[in-house]
Amino acid sequence: MEKGQRENDGVDVAFSMLLEELKACLQRIHDAGARAFTQGYYTEIDRLKEQAERVRALIARAEVLEEDWAKVKNEHPPAITSKIKETEMVPGSTFRAGLSLPPIPPQSHPRKLAPGQRTPEEVYVIPILKALEEMGGQGRVSNILDRVLEQVRDRLTESDYGQLRSGEIRWRNAAQWARHTMVTSGLLSKDSPRGIWEITPQGREYLARHRALAGDSA
Repeated sequence: MEKGQRENDGVDVAFSMLLEELKACLQRIHDAGARAFTQGYYTEIDRLKEQAERVRALIARAEVLEEDWAKVKNEHPPAITSKIKETEMVPGSTFRAGLSLPPIPPQSHPRKLAPGQRTPEEVYVIPILKALEEMGGQGRVSNILDRVLEQVRDRLTESDYGQLRSGEIRWRNAAQWARHTMVTSGLLSKDSPRGIWEITPQGREYLARHRALAGDSA
């Protein structure tokens, strides 16, 4: 795949993630409104209605931008250059430094981060691949992340369980950004339906390589 195409795919994925998050936020507002109605908090309902309208407006703007981007991409394929040399990544390199495969994690178990530090995104790569393999190759985001949590629970810090301004838990957000990079790297499909993650043959191969190096049969 050409470099310009990979960069285009990254923008497509970013729009997809943005719309997913905005729509999830809107659903949370609707749920809160239903609870407020049953409890008789009518002032709160008015506030939530206003907030829902603002989120709907953001969704509409994002969808327009996504359509505009599709037109730009199709009419004028960008010839974006990068200072990053696209060579095969090696252990210890930065996860987001390039668009090739992320490095195979070392066999030794990394130390747990100190309280207040966020677990890096690359920690979620192998758990996501394992979860997808267990689920037959694809699955819904919420189900995948539940399985990922079982694998990384002992690695997470108090900060990872904190809540972002969007209302999402920090570790779940980090895992979804890891998925973004995995799509760009070819480990996950970029063509799966919205809300569904799917492993690619390249992702299966990467997981097999990890297991071979780590002596991990699970």
